[in-house]
Amino acid sequence: MCKLIPARGQDPRYAISDDPELAKIFESPTNPDGLNADTGDGLMYCVKATGFFNIKKVGNAAPVAFENNVRALTESYMGNIFFGPNWTDFRGYFINRTYPTPATMLGFGFMPTRAVAEAVQVGSPRGGGTGPITGNMRILQQLSTELDISGPTVDRQQLKASAYVRIKAGKAEVNGVPLDLGTKCMTSPTSLSATGFMGTLRTGTTQYESGQPLIAQNVTIPSFSGCGVTEDLSPILTASVSGAGNYANLESGLWCEVTTGNRCVDGAGAFPQTFTVAPGGVVTAVAKPFTLGYAGDNAEFRCESATMRLDLERGRWQSRFRLGKGDMSLHGCEVEASDGTVHPVRGEVTQDGSLWLNMTIDAATGRPAMRINGVVLDATVDVGGGGGARCGYPTTWGESSSRGSVRFPGFSKAPMTTGPSP
Repeated sequence: MCKLIPARGQDPRYAISDDPELAKIFESPTNPDGLNADTGDGLMYCVKATGFFNIKKVGNAAPVAFENNVRALTESYMGNIFFGPNWTDFRGYFINRTYPTPATMLGFGFMPTRAVAEAVQVGSPRGGGTGPITGNMRILQQLSTELDISGPTVDRQQLKASAYVRIKAGKAEVNGVPLDLGTKCMTSPTSLSATGFMGTLRTGTTQYESGQPLIAQNVTIPSFSGCGVTEDLSPILTASVSGAGNYANLESGLWCEVTTGNRCVDGAGAFPQTFTVAPGGVVTAVAKPFTLGYAGDNAEFRCESATMRLDLERGRWQSRFRLGKGDMSLHGCEVEASDGTVHPVRGEVTQDGSLWLNMTIDAATGRPAMRINGVVLDATVDVGGGGGARCGYPTTWGESSSRGSVRFPGFSKAPMTTGPSP
């Protein structure tokens, strides 16, 4: 299903839509002053996503699978790496196709019903057949997650997408008896808006090409029409599934860049990879000793030991930023300044906020990578003369940055211990 769609300006049916409902994703957050605007053809991607769709009326979920043909970065708004702001806003458009997937649920709470449905993307009802048939996309990311750039910053990296779809019903059975719905059984257009979380500095961030969870809340299924051949079955479908308050949860795979083949599998997007946490519980990791070294300097913050406790919730379809969170405790700490002077730490070293355990897929290799983010340590250091200096040291476990790096001498010898086995 992966195919090229026209670049910006080539075909008016393939463009960012100005439909008020679809354009809402560009309203919040508003872009700050000082961004440089640019336009272009946009990069061509194919993206697969799978997940489930909760149907409120029947109290059940149906499996869903999508493929998206995306033109991203047809419009770009970027800050300056030196003067700020730390902000990028990439925009584009997409065509979404659904793989027809069967699902079984209890209609009206007691009637076993098996049906095949798909979401058919359509243009804006206000377009009159001449407007774009594509949906809108917005990608908000920090210009840099390492440099301390002045001015406003994207504090929550995310992807937003909005489109109009019709729900089309195909083969259906009730109590094993086939229902002939015909070929025109579908709803009127309904707007669908989804948001994908790509992290914060505290939880850790990822780039849009790596894939992300997508959540659509309060989706409305309109009334059906055109259902049935010998009799009108539309009222039955409307009564059983139509209404508001429905919910979709999807996970997208690596974004296949069509023209270069980067991150592609057989010329198409890779299937998403999810992570299962079983049996779950508290996992404890101990490092002896624990050393933080400031990049480009001889200064060190070191402790006799550091203990991380992470609570992993059992389950699947976990967001990559929600695999687990916890806290950290440190013992026997001191600071060595760049001139070689050693200063003891007064009192306890505390972790400010939660640690986050992330599992991501490396966009270059396709391999999973585990990372602990949100290490922000507060300590009071005795610098002599009866005074004290309070130090806060944010960093990411196992990752170097312009602010600092983390080293775990002997960590490989410190086994991971746990309540239930990880």
